[in-house]
Amino acid sequence: MEKLALALINAARKLRPYFQSHQVIVLTNYPLKQILRSPETSGRLAKWAIELSEYGVEFKPCPAIKAQILADFVVEMTTSEESTSIPIWTVNVDGSSTATGGGACIVLTSPDGDEFEYAQRFDFKASNNEAEYEALIAGIRLALAAGARKLIIHSDSQLVVNQVLGTYEAKEESMAKYLALALTLLSELDSCEIKQVPRANNIDADKLARLGSSMASIGSRKITLLTASQPEIVSTDGVNCAVENEPCWITPITNYLKSGELSTDIAQAKKIKIRAARFLMVDEDLYKRGFSFPYLKCLNPSAADYVLREVHEDICGNHLSGRNLALKILRQGYYWPTMHEDAKRLVQRCKPCQEHANIHHLLAALMQPIDSPIPFAQWGVVLRTQLPFPKIRYSSPIDDELQRIYFST
Repeated sequence: MEKLALALINAARKLRPYFQSHQVIVLTNYPLKQILRSPETSGRLAKWAIELSEYGVEFKPCPAIKAQILADFVVEMTTSEESTSIPIWTVNVDGSSTATGGGACIVLTSPDGDEFEYAQRFDFKASNNEAEYEALIAGIRLALAAGARKLIIHSDSQLVVNQVLGTYEAKEESMAKYLALALTLLSELDSCEIKQVPRANNIDADKLARLGSSMASIGSRKITLLTASQPEIVSTDGVNCAVENEPCWITPITNYLKSGELSTDIAQAKKIKIRAARFLMVDEDLYKRGFSFPYLKCLNPSAADYVLREVHEDICGNHLSGRNLALKILRQGYYWPTMHEDAKRLVQRCKPCQEHANIHHLLAALMQPIDSPIPFAQWGVVLRTQLPFPKIRYSSPIDDELQRIYFST
């Protein structure tokens, strides 16, 4: 009842001019009138009753359910303090490495209890510890993509869990790279907790990690199959490392636009001045002015290769041809000078593009007539009308054959 009275007093305070100039009718099925006007009311209710007494407030019962729909909706959709806490996501990861190949499994569980199962196949050689790290990194990436801010990770690998917690030291170079990448991804979360669980408690993830040999035990569940063409540390080194600072075609233009620095070669300096007129700096990024396009962000070779592969064959890719791929990248707002050549070269090296390409049925050269290797090897006779053939006597065998063909025709 105090909440109902508080709602009424808040409405009166916010709508004070309307309450003062109009008769206000409160529709409610609760005994709010009796409580506010009771002589036994004390405390906050008594203070609110005195404040409402200056207005002409009249209480009436609700004539129909429809009149209370909006109020009920506001009450039901109002979040409480407990619901404003960060929802907790759970991810179970496991990796498997055999002589025939490797794989990983991620079972992502939402705060509502929905499970999303992912099986990942490796197209590269990986040890068992590397497969466990690949599964851990893939699980964190999927959780971040789902919008998780608080994550609990379950893994049955003692080495991986203790290295992430800092108990073990990563001595091998590959393990150190995997550990650095995992900690970088975990830093993007608000809070994270990683636990080691027995293999018996991680049986679903273990089965999916060995998808090839456990297909019968999986049943008819929906499983999303992912493929990793290279290790995570290789792909990360190729995109996010300090390769962006290496000298490339962007460097002389950026140096000229920032500080006016030019090459000592007069011809080269003139060429840079002319070329720089079509570019501009926005913050620390270089953009190219376009005639029919907005500003195009300039990419260095490593970033250009990453964008090419993302647009061509990744999640949103559809294996375009070289020319269409370059035009799509332009429409996405990226530019580098050799984008057409690079796109064509990538399509030529793409195996699915070559396997499913249209087969051209045109002849490699024009058709040429074939001459007869020996005389009279080919015959062609066209008769316009019946002609009288005289009976002629020939002396040679070839002439006798000619005479026989004429008269038989």
